[in-house]
Amino acid sequence: EMEDGPRQNPLFDVMSGPEVYNPNVDPETAVNWPGALPGTKNVRLPVDLDEAVKQAKFAAGVITKIREEEVEENTFKYYVGEQELSEVEVQNLRLVVEEAVGLGIIDDPLLLMEQRTILQVLLNELWNQPEERFREIVDNYRDLLLSENFVGLLKERLTAMADRDLDAMRKGDEEEREKMKVKHEREREISGQLVTYTQLLLKEVSALGAQLEAQQVEVIRSICKVAMDP
Repeated sequence: EMEDGPRQNPLFDVMSGPEVYNPNVDPETAVNWPGALPGTKNVRLPVDLDEAVKQAKFAAGVITKIREEEVEENTFKYYVGEQELSEVEVQNLRLVVEEAVGLGIIDDPLLLMEQRTILQVLLNELWNQPEERFREIVDNYRDLLLSENFVGLLKERLTAMADRDLDAMRKGDEEEREKMKVKHEREREISGQLVTYTQLLLKEVSALGAQLEAQQVEVIRSICKVAMDP
């Protein structure tokens, strides 16, 4: 009898804020772009756009590896590894990257380079400091810790440490290997502390966001009540 007649769904309150969980969305089959088939795992871009993204990522990768050397006053040479690039090639690479970043199809590699440097500065600053000063120092680097690149930068450093460990093992230099082990253990310790602190920051941001959203909803309710009051 309960199933007879039209379904009695509760009235949706537009002031209630976004749903935390939507039972009508299946995460296994949901898609994130128009025209995608259910169950699609990899987004297939149009051929021209896919090629543009690949070229932009390649140019960004080269830009981050360019080494600039001044040979005379206001005269520079550019190198990637041992290969020299002409000034025209460098300008073309920069143009491709600037346009791609402007269109939003790749992240800004210059920002990534800047954040990589800032992370190194942060690690250097924390290296010999007592535990009591950790939060005082790290609070000045919240922009880095909350950036989308932070996790990737840490993974990059961990991978580099693992590679250096393997190289030292292959060379068989026990003294150098022991020095590197001590240094890497300290960096891993600091990295773990940064990850833990970042998790706390994310919880704080999430709580503040929920509080702000609730306040905005209440403001909208008040405006609607005033507008509907005869």
